[in-house]
Amino acid sequence: MQVLGVGVTLALIAVANLHHELAILRELQKLVVSDGFEAGQPVGGAIVSAQPHEALIVDVDAVLPLRPFIAVAIPSPSLDVIARRVENDHRRRRHGGLLRLQGPRPVQHPDVVSCIDGDARGVSEFPLGRHFRPRAIYFEDRQTAALGVRGARRQCSENRRGENDRSEAIALHGFLPIWATDSLYADRDPEGTGVRYWLTCRPHVIDSQVLQSMRYLLAIVLSLPLFGQTRRIDDAVLKNAAKSTSDGDWLSYGLTPGETRYSPLKQIDTSNVKRLGLVWSYEVGEGGGDQEATPLVWNNTIFGVTNWSIVFAVDARTGKEKWRWDPLVNRQPTRDKMCCGVVNRGLALYHNRIYVPVNDGRLEALDAETGKPVWEARVSWVQEDQTLTMAPRIAKGKVIVGAAGGDRPTRGFFAAYDADTGREAWRFYTVPGDPAKGFENSAMRKAAATWDGDWWKLGGGGAVWDGMSYDPDNELLYVGTGNAEPWPQALRTKDVSTGHDNLYVASIVAVHVDTGELKWHYQMVPGDEWDYDSVQQMILADLNVNGKPRKVIMQANKNGFFYVLDRITGEFLSAQPFSRVSWAKGIDQKTGRPIINTEVKYGNDPVPVSPGGGGAHNWSPMSFNPQTGLVYIPSRGWDTFSYAVNYDFKPERASGVGLTGLNVNTRGLTAQPAAPAIGPEPLQGGNLGTLVAYDPVKQEVRWRVPVGNSRYGGTLSTASNLVFQVAPNGHLIAYSADKGETLFDLPTGLRNGMGPPITFAVDGKQYIALMGGSGGTPSPGVSAETATPMKPRLLVFGLDGKADLPQAGAAPAPAADPHQDR
Repeated sequence: MQVLGVGVTLALIAVANLHHELAILRELQKLVVSDGFEAGQPVGGAIVSAQPHEALIVDVDAVLPLRPFIAVAIPSPSLDVIARRVENDHRRRRHGGLLRLQGPRPVQHPDVVSCIDGDARGVSEFPLGRHFRPRAIYFEDRQTAALGVRGARRQCSENRRGENDRSEAIALHGFLPIWATDSLYADRDPEGTGVRYWLTCRPHVIDSQVLQSMRYLLAIVLSLPLFGQTRRIDDAVLKNAAKSTSDGDWLSYGLTPGETRYSPLKQIDTSNVKRLGLVWSYEVGEGGGDQEATPLVWNNTIFGVTNWSIVFAVDARTGKEKWRWDPLVNRQPTRDKMCCGVVNRGLALYHNRIYVPVNDGRLEALDAETGKPVWEARVSWVQEDQTLTMAPRIAKGKVIVGAAGGDRPTRGFFAAYDADTGREAWRFYTVPGDPAKGFENSAMRKAAATWDGDWWKLGGGGAVWDGMSYDPDNELLYVGTGNAEPWPQALRTKDVSTGHDNLYVASIVAVHVDTGELKWHYQMVPGDEWDYDSVQQMILADLNVNGKPRKVIMQANKNGFFYVLDRITGEFLSAQPFSRVSWAKGIDQKTGRPIINTEVKYGNDPVPVSPGGGGAHNWSPMSFNPQTGLVYIPSRGWDTFSYAVNYDFKPERASGVGLTGLNVNTRGLTAQPAAPAIGPEPLQGGNLGTLVAYDPVKQEVRWRVPVGNSRYGGTLSTASNLVFQVAPNGHLIAYSADKGETLFDLPTGLRNGMGPPITFAVDGKQYIALMGGSGGTPSPGVSAETATPMKPRLLVFGLDGKADLPQAGAAPAPAADPHQDR
């Protein structure tokens, strides 16, 4: 007991001294570890390098917060010892913020030591047989691939100064605080070929039981992520999101770069999902529009954005507001330019920042902890008929976003911005501009050959207002493009009979994330004239297709076909209808081009077409469960629209409609007979929603269930054989993923304008969250239940939640717009 008491006392002393040491270690976690630096290359932070360098330029501004650490490389291929003190700040002033270290030399007393495999061969500069006390030690054991304490390797060897003096060593990957040991000991290895380092705790100072207690303490400390610090969100973290149940955050729009919306969390399962109840709710703000955003969860905080781009952060445990930021949008002129209501579908999170697409075309970076603005970039202008509605995506240190507005005289594009500075890195246009002004790149030159007439005067369309996904292994960004504009080809081409494809509208384009250079494209609807945007969510997966493993990209398109492509090459693999389709007889399985039904080509007389402009699948996200191999699509069972050319169309806001691209005139006209249709017929009559489980390998619908009216909600899949969906009537429904059995159906109290559900975990407990609630008013043909105005809310559900659900009532009146002069 006495020994245990000593051990506990020492542990408490060690914990008491953690504050200062861990502050250093938290910064050390950010150090660069690389051998790939060249002479004269600017670097920030310290460098662990086994390569000699003639000179290194070190960004002192980046390093000063780590003071007294700065990088030094030793010109010896086998040397792994780096870092020395910056003695005085006058170096920073003298060198204008940069410190050039010419002719690096040995460091006798380093502040940071790197030991690779416990051995730094050929190091003679360290006095042998002596102990050193650097501030921290970087260990990497490549032989045992040691990660954390599990891979730790202990060594015991007799010290040359006495048989009873033993050295205990721990080799691992990561930074180890020197306080957890006695010192660093250097001595020659038994073969005499180099110097081996040990972390030493000598028995005559601390006996073995106390040492064991210290080991337990060290194991506890090292098991805490970043020594208890909030996990830094970088590219590696985003890439590996949702790979284990220990990761309970929801860090990006689709959870993973491949947009699977599949969570490994399984505390909520088929046996207990009926116990879900409301834990807490948060009023996100005024009504007046749909709340379609996907919340993000990080650092026990939920981040959300309202339809008017107002960002909020609330405690994930309680719903208590932490901060709120209003971009002060000039609402009326912005509302006039938004296609289909005022919406904002989400945020992006990277490092310690929240990236916000503001309706009026601004991209804002906010400090995630305080909500204070960091930088602002101008993506588009309302005056040019473009707004921002999509959630940005993060790819290799860049924030990617596109602009809505394809139903107006606009030219579609998406652009990449440096996540740290907001500087635009590159911009990719989805349709060519005025040939007289030249083309931005070869992709635009190629695309121009697929247009004729004066298309650029009407913009061309191809807006990027939603779907994106990213393959970090191949550094390819996949982007869906919008419909052509104006809708009828007759209004944007000289000769319709020539059958121009109009690249790159209604397509998926793959670009290199570093440059924005086009690698491949696949066009779903060449010469689109039915408003068949291809901006729906794209899911990346590795599947066995036709007996071969393939890296694929999948999309349930607005046009009613489910597409599977090779995501590396763009090769067409398959496409089959998952809904009723009359615009095409099918897809040529050799060429991948649609076999367009000539009966749906329209002129003066209205022609009914399925799917209609609302699409068989629109923006509501689908999800993919790798366990079942199924994709869960929120679909319309049947959506039909009648088209006719309005030859009086002019590129200006259409009277009574508010859309430039909606230049079809069917009022007072009798529609022609519908063309023959393929694909599954709707489960119920009318424009009713359907949840479709599609097998992308067998290319068939596995099961379907009806879901309310025509307004459909996104889906979420989990490892516990569950699929969650937010229904149009405000119900949260859970199905068995394999069979589609309804296991849970809860009226949330919200109506309309529902965002997709997410799941997250805090303190070991799993939750389901969603946003929703519209401030709209009843309209002819809409039920009173559906149209009831609601206070928009963020709802969080958990097992055995007991909070009261929201009740239908008058939404708060929209505040007077205070931003008229912006």
